[in-house]
Amino acid sequence: MNLVMVQGACPQFYTYWDVNGYCYRYIATATDFTAAEDYCWTSAGASLVSIHSLAELTFINGLIGSNIEDYWIGLNDINEEGVFEWTDRSAYDWDNWHCSYPTSTSGYDCVYGNFDDNSRWRNDRCTDYYSYVCKVKG
Repeated sequence: MNLVMVQGACPQFYTYWDVNGYCYRYIATATDFTAAEDYCWTSAGASLVSIHSLAELTFINGLIGSNIEDYWIGLNDINEEGVFEWTDRSAYDWDNWHCSYPTSTSGYDCVYGNFDDNSRWRNDRCTDYYSYVCKVKG
């Protein structure tokens, strides 16, 4: 009997990144932060993307391509103003904030990436609509 272990088994429509063993999916349909996180979870047990290095950000931007500007990532300070955390509960160990961000404006609790501006992050109202990226362990 031969057993074959499949590495990088991803949900349908997800792309495997062998550097960290996670699967990613870009969703072009714009929605608010909560609906985006809900879709990631209900469709594949995923979360909005957490990003932990420039290499990971570069991989994500390769999935997205240059056809969009802004997209939700899983970073937010919904629970406590100024204390950012990822929706997947991974460590907040790297960031890529745009200069003068994050703002401390009340209600600007959710974070989006910007493809055209060196992929710099900004925080905004969670009710605004952006495309998004989901991430799940492969």
